Parts: sequence; structure tokens; C-alpha cells
Amino acid sequence: MPECVVTIGGRERERVEIRVQRRMYPTSTDSDDGNWLSARVSVSAGVWAGSFDAHLRAEEFEAFRQQCERLYEALRGTAVFHPLEPWLLLTLTGDAKGHIELTGEAIDHVGWGNQLSFKYLELDQSFLPPLIAQLREVEKNFPVVGLRSGS
Repeated sequence: MPECVVTIGGRERERVEIRVQRRMYPTSTDSDDGNWLSARVSVSAGVWAGSFDAHLRAEEFEAFRQQCERLYEALRGTAVFHPLEPWLLLTLTGDAKGHIELTGEAIDHVGWGNQLSFKYLELDQSFLPPLIAQLREVEKNFPVVGLRSGS
């Protein structure tokens, strides 16, 4: 299965990159275990830069893509990537004029690790279509498996 890369931001010192590498439990077909994905997250924020391994869920990428599509259509509101395990929290906020602000937090070990908070001010709506396409690629290569709650 190919690795999928999701990039937010553009400049070298203002970007977040999520490399979705594989399913953690590739033979599992239930929603609880089957949707865990292994990823490598890299964050560059000003003079700060680092990478760490994270466990994220397939549904989280799908939900974030849907919110990014709504943000692109309205250019107002927010799109939030808020994983069950808070390795990486991202909020994109549109001001209705085409400017997008990214705020976020990254933690290298859930529950006790080092935490980095960051804020990027120089984004605009032009980065949203490529981001949405990258999120669709994650969904294509790592589709949600099993029954969802309430199904």
C-alpha cells in the first residue's frame, strides 16, 4: 500500500506534514482496530522543527476532509483535525476574505510528552484544493472499515 502525504502550509518553516504509512492492524475488519493508521508527523514552526510517530484513525481524515470542503466553499468557519489520541490538533479558520489561519498543537508522546503550539498566519484558500485531494488519497488508500457507531 502506498504511503500518503498530507501537507498543510507552504513555506519550509511553516508547515505540517502527515505521512500515513500503513494500517496498524491490517487484517482487522472491525471499526475499533481496523481504522488505526501509523503515521509520521513533521511540524516546522519558525525555528522549531521536529518529527514523531503518531497513531491516527481513518475516520479522522474523512471528517477533516469534509470540513475542509465546507471551509473552501464558504471561506468562513473552521475545519478541525481532532484525533481520538491527541498527537496532533489542527484548526483551520477562514475569515471570509480568503485568508486561512492554521493553529495547532503537536505532542510527541500522548499523555506525558513534550508539546508544541503553533500558529501560521500566511495561508490563503488556494492551499485547500490540494489539501482536500491529499485527504481523498488517504481515504482511497486507507478506507474506513467496519461498521460505524449508530450503523
